[in-house]
Amino acid sequence: GRASKCRSPKEAAHVWEEGSKVLENIFAKEEATIDRLVYMAQQLRRLPFVDPQMRTFVLAGAPNVGKSSLVTALSSGQPEICNYPFTTKSIKMGHFDSPETPERFQVTDTPGLLPRSDEDRNDMEGLTLAAL
Repeated sequence: GRASKCRSPKEAAHVWEEGSKVLENIFAKEEATIDRLVYMAQQLRRLPFVDPQMRTFVLAGAPNVGKSSLVTALSSGQPEICNYPFTTKSIKMGHFDSPETPERFQVTDTPGLLPRSDEDRNDMEGLTLAAL
């Protein structure tokens, strides 16, 4: 528009300032809406993204053996990592690209499993078995 028709740097700077003021007014007027959109985007990023067509590695095993650390090291996943058992209380996903092919993979971090019968398992262990 107007900027491309400017005949001098001074005129272009004036058009730039006018446009900047218009944008500042829009952002000031819609600040609450923008803040809500940023908040929603942050919440959506926390949800596990599962693509049923993508190859998936499910890490399952005893509590506190490094499943979450491996997910963090291998992928975009950011599960909570603490030095006590049962830190992972839900399914956490991460994604990574193969270094040798154009293929993308997903990796699933799961709550720990204890060696006990299915009847004695808790809900978190049920999530792990469902992921398998």
